[in-house]
Amino acid sequence: MARFEKIVLIVAAVIFLFVGIQGIIDPQKLLAPLAISLESTDAFNEMRAVYGGLHLGISGLLFWMAIKNSHMGIIILTVIITGLCLGRILSLIVDGRPNTALAWRFTYTEGAGALALNIILGHKKIRAFVNR
Repeated sequence: MARFEKIVLIVAAVIFLFVGIQGIIDPQKLLAPLAISLESTDAFNEMRAVYGGLHLGISGLLFWMAIKNSHMGIIILTVIITGLCLGRILSLIVDGRPNTALAWRFTYTEGAGALALNIILGHKKIRAFVNR
């Protein structure tokens, strides 16, 4: 695994870790900048599971992949970020434009991340094919 890929995995793992911790500790605070209000026990339960537990699990997986120098880590991260990006694109089509600058920032950041990660994977596939 290239050093750059390892750094990408560690940075992503740290981001998922911070979101996961915030999602467990105070999910309402996590959503406040997006003007989303949690108003039921079920809403808090869902947020703690998805933004808390799932993000912590992803963080752990990415850290583990970085430590093990596994190329699978970049593939996993690419799938996750591309999925987030596709969900945001679908929301633009179905729901319309987001109302907050933060939602737009997520859209641009995840879009750029998905593009960059897919380019990295494409480059790796081409390099592997040429080196046969």
